[in-house]
Amino acid sequence: MKKILIYRDYGQIPDSVNYLKIWLESIFSKTYSIEFTDATSIIKLNALDNNVAALFMPGGFSKGFYEKLKGQGNNIIKKFIYNGGLYYGICAGAYYACTHIQFNAKNYQITSTDTLGLVPTVALGSIKELCFNNLYNNDALSSNACSLKLNNGMLHNCFYSGGPVFLNNNLESLATYNTLHGQQNAAVSYNYNKGKLILIATHPEFNDIEIKDYAIHSAKKASEAKHLKSISRKLRLSKVHKTKEIFDSLILKDLLKHP
Repeated sequence: MKKILIYRDYGQIPDSVNYLKIWLESIFSKTYSIEFTDATSIIKLNALDNNVAALFMPGGFSKGFYEKLKGQGNNIIKKFIYNGGLYYGICAGAYYACTHIQFNAKNYQITSTDTLGLVPTVALGSIKELCFNNLYNNDALSSNACSLKLNNGMLHNCFYSGGPVFLNNNLESLATYNTLHGQQNAAVSYNYNKGKLILIATHPEFNDIEIKDYAIHSAKKASEAKHLKSISRKLRLSKVHKTKEIFDSLILKDLLKHP
């Protein structure tokens, strides 16, 4: 059985990693082994061998990824993709794959090329228009329910927390932000020799149930818990599950085709 690896190391949000594993196991438990990896395993233990189909980089902060992977780790990941591997970047993992990051938060700004540097685009975030005109502030209050327009024309609601717009319109667009002006990419695909990178600005690993659970055990303040519960309610009332299977198929189609 081939493997799907989830990166779990410095820079990751634990809830994003854990919910990502739950999401992937719900789809692939019979066709792939879902396991964790880290920088040491990638650099020193040949974790990205021929038995690995995909590497998932979850949410967190990309600077942390670079501190552990820069140089040798990045080169190993690039070689893995070049030879046919799949890279899935979610939020911070999506920022990390791009050639340039331009990140605006409430109290700081990051402009960086400390990335994997493969997808030729600027990843620009956070998107204040999606969060009541508030920039990301490293708390639950700078997140929201978000409407995406999939490339088949369907609308899908999902969890947004600081993700980017991918500014290169020559990339294959998988989804755009439905409420932003113009065709603003929220999920893109980019071929790299035999492999592919799939970048998702939102958080598909969080559905309404996970967000409610997140509110209960991770919110630091009552206001954050209340806000997260309101997002959970928005997703539940929007009947997000009716389109989630289509969204999952669109994003994960390469893994679904080639178990």
